[in-house]
Formats: sequence, structure tokens, C-alpha cells
Amino acid sequence: MAPIPRFMKGTRAVAGAAILAASAAATIVTVSGATSHDSTQAQLTAQALQPGARSGTGHRAFRLPLRRALVAATAKETGVPIATIRTDLRAGETLDQIAGAKAAMVVNDVLGRVKARLEKELAAGKITKTQETSLVSKATTRIDRLMHAHTNA
Repeated sequence: MAPIPRFMKGTRAVAGAAILAASAAATIVTVSGATSHDSTQAQLTAQALQPGARSGTGHRAFRLPLRRALVAATAKETGVPIATIRTDLRAGETLDQIAGAKAAMVVNDVLGRVKARLEKELAAGKITKTQETSLVSKATTRIDRLMHAHTNA
């Protein structure tokens, strides 16, 4: 074992290290105790659109791939560069406002990609039909919220 650094010597540092180690152990137990449905749902939500996309951390992590896909689809449908879309989002506009009349095409494009990915997972036996239906419903709700959300991208 490596020697204890000077700043960690003392009762507070040792107690803090013990608490940190205990919380790390609790996290490992919690993650390993997750059901296959929970892990499948989290995995599909985080990687719904782009294999290899960074999913991030925290409660906003599940929205990132959808948000990126919506921004990219808005750029594709409207012909506006992604940088301009991000600038407009920072200025307080919504994706729905930026897309204008093409907002429905943006939503259909992204939702179609989500459905295709979920159908592939269903065909591979990784999820059930009930799970697919639930995930499509959640994706539809999230896409609608993201299209109308005022964000600072």
C-alpha cells in the first residue's frame, strides 16, 4: 500500500476516506442489483440514436442524444448550420420556432430513427414488445418537450 499523504493524516481525513469507500461500495451494489429491464431501458435510452454517442451523467444524460439528433435533423431539414441553431437556442428560441413549418418533419425523422433502433433491438430479442411500446411512448414525450423547451444549448 502507498503511504498516506500528509494532508490525509488525522481523524477527519480517515473518517472521510471510510465514508467515501462505503459510498463507493454501496454504488457498486446498487448497480449490480439492477434488473435487466432497468439496464436495458437505460442503455437504449442513452444510445437510442447514435451508437458510440457520449451519454453523459446525471438526470440530463438521457436527453442528450435526442437533443443532438433534433438539432441535427433541424439543420438537415431547414438548411441552417448547426452553429446557428445553437446560437438561436442560446438566444431563447425553441427548436420548434427554428424549424418553423418543417418542425413536424424534424420530429418524424428523429422518431423514425428511434423506432427503427428499437425494432432492431426487439428483433434481436433484447427487449420485449411491451418495452418497445413503452420506450416509443417515452421518446415521443421527450421529443415533444425538447422541441418546445427554452434551453441554453
